[in-house]
Amino acid sequence: MSQVVCLLVILALAPAVYAQDYARDGVALSIGGAFALEDFDDAGLDFDNTGAAGAAISYRFHPHFAVEGHFEHTFDFKADTFVGFGSANVDVNVWHLTANVQAFLLTGRFQPYIEAGYGYGSAQVSVDTPFGSGDDDTDGGMGRAGIGMDSYVTENFVVALEGIYNFGTGDMDDFNYWSLGGKLRWRF
Repeated sequence: MSQVVCLLVILALAPAVYAQDYARDGVALSIGGAFALEDFDDAGLDFDNTGAAGAAISYRFHPHFAVEGHFEHTFDFKADTFVGFGSANVDVNVWHLTANVQAFLLTGRFQPYIEAGYGYGSAQVSVDTPFGSGDDDTDGGMGRAGIGMDSYVTENFVVALEGIYNFGTGDMDDFNYWSLGGKLRWRF
């Protein structure tokens, strides 16, 4: 009889032991990559799209809300144009560090979210012409807004897909671009 009672207790408690808490409070670390589509105010230059890489640390403080510190750096956006006796090559790369808020619409294994944030960014512009070359750095405010989807592989390991618009303000307002990519996230 005692064996039957023990078996019933184990079966009753098993679902609670294996229950997944995907919306729990806590810290997460992320790394990711994206396809970066330029939306520059470029005075007629035709820039190629490029890639971007980033990292983030976030803290989930409510089942539906998290805050995040996010760093992203693009590879060179490249443009060629004809000037005088030859062509000019223009390369632009952008980096930014933003503080973001994420609002999760669902709390199960699949969690769509809305993200928005603001911070500081910089664009490095390099121009190479037959007559010489030069570099210029521009710094200023940088924001990001978009949507994403966290998909939990396990309670701790998450694969996320995002579509984010990165926009500059002030001196950075010429360097807007889209980030379409993904992240691998580890939740502690």
